[in-house]
Amino acid sequence: MERVWAKNPTSTVFARLADAYLEEGRHEEAAEICLRGLRYRPAYVAGHFILGRSLLAAGKEEAARDAFLKVLRLDRDHPAALGQLATLARTMGDAEMADSYLSQVAVVDPLEVDTSPVPRASDGERIGILEPSVEVGRPPDSQEPKPFATVTLARLYADQGHCQEALDLATWLARYDPDAEGVQELIFELEAAR
Repeated sequence: MERVWAKNPTSTVFARLADAYLEEGRHEEAAEICLRGLRYRPAYVAGHFILGRSLLAAGKEEAARDAFLKVLRLDRDHPAALGQLATLARTMGDAEMADSYLSQVAVVDPLEVDTSPVPRASDGERIGILEPSVEVGRPPDSQEPKPFATVTLARLYADQGHCQEALDLATWLARYDPDAEGVQELIFELEAAR
């Protein structure tokens, strides 16, 4: 990737290269590569997101926050950026803002968010950096209804080839709203297609 990027610095490969550097613990280098690549691709969402992750790993929380906010300006429904912003808000002791970001994730992707309340800092205490409360591919355990959790949404997931997500949502609906019209038929269809 380094060779490809050296030959063509306008390529979007900078984001993958920065991500590889980030995985190796080369946080500052990853951030620098993103900044250089974003000069040529200022609207490249993945580049801004990896920049945010790199800056966060380098301990530059405010700069990371700015990068994740830029991601949202380019893609207002980016669940990973919303999750990172929730984590940052929680880290800085702003539980209300963290809850707000988590609520947005629940709207964007109701299958992937834990909507339990965010711990609140007291007396100016900072809460340590936590992973976002997002678990991919698991139906929520909460008894509370999730926004937009419908048979129609489950069918849309299935139509787009996301059969496991569709089955997870349909199963959740059957458990918490057994009278939902068509949910049992959808579960039968999805399990038969496996």
